[in-house]
Amino acid sequence: MLFTPYITLATRFCLICLCSVRPQMSKAIIYIEETNSMADVTFPSVPQVFSLLQYDDTSRARHTPPVAGYPVVCVTACNPKYPDYDKTGSICISEHINDTLTRYRWLVSAPTSPDGVTSSMREVDFNTFFSSSKIITLDSVYFQAGSRVQCAARAVNSNGDEGLELSSFIVSISIEDGMCQPRVVGTVGAEPFSAKLRYTGAEDPDHPNLIKITVTMPHIDGMLPVVSTRPLSNFELTLSPDGTRVGNHRCSNLLDYTEVKTHHGFITNATKNPEVIGETSPYQYSAPLRGSSILRFYKNLNLEACLWEFTSYYDMSELLSDCGGTIGTDGQVLNLVQSYVTLRVPLHVSYVFHSPVGAGGWQHFDLQSELRLTFVYDTAILWRDGIGSPPEAELQGKSHIKLNIFKSNFSLYRMRQKQTNTVWCTLST
Repeated sequence: MLFTPYITLATRFCLICLCSVRPQMSKAIIYIEETNSMADVTFPSVPQVFSLLQYDDTSRARHTPPVAGYPVVCVTACNPKYPDYDKTGSICISEHINDTLTRYRWLVSAPTSPDGVTSSMREVDFNTFFSSSKIITLDSVYFQAGSRVQCAARAVNSNGDEGLELSSFIVSISIEDGMCQPRVVGTVGAEPFSAKLRYTGAEDPDHPNLIKITVTMPHIDGMLPVVSTRPLSNFELTLSPDGTRVGNHRCSNLLDYTEVKTHHGFITNATKNPEVIGETSPYQYSAPLRGSSILRFYKNLNLEACLWEFTSYYDMSELLSDCGGTIGTDGQVLNLVQSYVTLRVPLHVSYVFHSPVGAGGWQHFDLQSELRLTFVYDTAILWRDGIGSPPEAELQGKSHIKLNIFKSNFSLYRMRQKQTNTVWCTLST
């Protein structure tokens, strides 16, 4: 008797036995059931990539390219949103595939050139401090109009066993449709921004006697805005979850609210703009699909107006010790104990775009400015190294500002401290 086995990728192995019996030949087929095979944990069809805008109507969106400026979603054959789920769903159930445990990967390439040349697909293996490239959605910061996007999904069953990975067909992001298209199609650059610094006053119900910093900038599809009081460089490291970002940029929008060391930060624990009622776009505030950290960052984006606005509050000590601010004098009135004092806070703004072919994976346009707040001292002179008493004064010393309080008569009481001695001085406005 001669046995000739044939092994297939199906869930069963087939052995074909050729029996040599004189004077005739006979053939028997034997099926051997294999349990817990990797082939058992495989999606019945390849995943598909859609815009998150079309997640509820994937059947109609099958031939529509995803719009620029909004996340894309990887829909597997075991996801009820899959266009042919009526055919694939029963197979997923019989194989005990748990789609909530699916492992995802994303691949991106640059847009196709005018002469039809395409770049190779590259895996997006870079997580930012607020986004992940290993979840069901891919944030719009990783692609731009014309980019080619592909997802890969690995099925996992209810026992946690991983199966084969299947890749979707490559889709191209729409060039014509976008959420916030640039003024000139196909171009990116640094749009003008505005920054303001002001004193909140004692009457502010939420942030009394603090310095408010507001940075506003227009948004275009695929842009990641970065704001910091420290110089920005090496974005591959600066945008990563690495801890050096926390130490180098204490006053920036690079810190999630759990990483903020000052009393307030540009990113808060809010995941939705309180001034916006409802969702302006489908799944815009969906934490299960997008992630809470992404929602906290994008809370500062008005998608309808295509405008970013980052706001934070600091006291004087934080601006000087954490944010890199400085205090200097603009002069002193002759024969008067009065100084004109200016607070200067540096501001660095970068418009960052993902580049699958660029060095470090990012390209950026950098701008810098300086915020100023001027006030007048009545009783103290500002020397080169701080606020000090006049040279003819009987008591000499330098002080550090701890507390500002504006009174109703428009005078400022400022508490200063040197070692264990506390001094109060009055400042006119």
